[in-house]
Formats: sequence, C-alpha cells, structure tokens
Amino acid sequence: MAIIRDTITIDNVGQMPSLGMLIGSYTGSEVFGHIESNSHASFFGSDFDHMRQEFFNRHILPHQKLALDLSRTVNAIMNPDTIRLLTSVEDLRTTPLCMELSILMFAPVRTLFESGRVEGYGYHPDSLPTEDVWGRLIDNFSCQDVAEASDEEGYYPLTGTLRSDDPDLSDDELYAIARTRDFILNKVLKDTSRDPTAIDLPRG
Repeated sequence: MAIIRDTITIDNVGQMPSLGMLIGSYTGSEVFGHIESNSHASFFGSDFDHMRQEFFNRHILPHQKLALDLSRTVNAIMNPDTIRLLTSVEDLRTTPLCMELSILMFAPVRTLFESGRVEGYGYHPDSLPTEDVWGRLIDNFSCQDVAEASDEEGYYPLTGTLRSDDPDLSDDELYAIARTRDFILNKVLKDTSRDPTAIDLPRG
C-alpha cells in the first residue's frame, strides 16, 4: 500500500523529489514502474477529495453539533445548575450551564476557542464578554508572592477591583471555579488532547 501525500506542480526545475519522499518508505515495484513510465500523467490525491469534504460539512458536522446540543439539554435537565468543583473527565461531561462561560473565558481555553480548536459550548466568538470577570474575582485581594511583596514589618498590600455588575459569587463558588480551571490547565490541556468544552471530542 502506497502512502500518498499532497504535492504541487513545479515547472522548469531540473530535479524531482525522490520516490521515497513521494510515496513513503515502501511500496510495490509496479508502483515505481508506473510512475517512471507515466511521470507526465501521474498525480496524487483524488478527484473526489472536495466531495468528501463537502459531504462532511453538510451532513456529518451538523449531526455532531446536534449531538452536542442534545447533550447540553439532557445535562441541564438531569443535573443541578450550580457552581461546583469539576476535577475529573466525568465531571466535565456534566458541566453546569452556569459554569460554561467561566471555563470558556479562561485564557488558555479562550485562545483555543478563538482559533477554532474547541467547540466552546456552542457559543459564537463574537458573543463572548471582553473581560474574564471570573479570573479577576479569583485574583482579587490575593498576593502571588508574599515574601517579595512584604515590607520590613511584614505587611504587604492587597488590591482588588469590584464592579456593580459583577456576578454575586461566594468564596466557595470562586474556589470551585479556580480549582476547575487548574484541573483543565494541568490535566486536560497538558496531559490529553481532549476538548475541555466537549470532553469526549478531540481538540482540533
């Protein structure tokens, strides 16, 4: 079986790529002979490639999106829509609707979403908020390095920003969002190729 790769036509060049580069490290001798005797007519790929892609876009992709929508609907019916710790793949299968944006706005996930590599719970990139308000609330009144920030008497400043339209979240809810983000970053994104917004799908 030959391994076929996409190629481009090169005109007015006196050298050609090796056959090994074109068709892989192994193939039958008849394939070599055919290419050598019909080099002017040989081509790689298929006339039906565009039809396969069109079939996928028109028929398979809509079914995948429908399945994701149904999954979200079933999840909303079967599971309470409350903020909670999500620290396993199984937890992410039942992500509460109220936590979707707090996950999607997490910078590593949002970057993947805006590049089209994750589903993003069905949101459109243009509909996302401009600020990761959950990240700001998590970082409010915290200090990353107490030793460095402390003065000679051991005091260090704490600053935070609160706005009237911020979501009303308890300390436990902020903790759950923060730990969920840690799990997504350190386990899902680093150790797997899964889509954290559709955990049973691979990232693009």
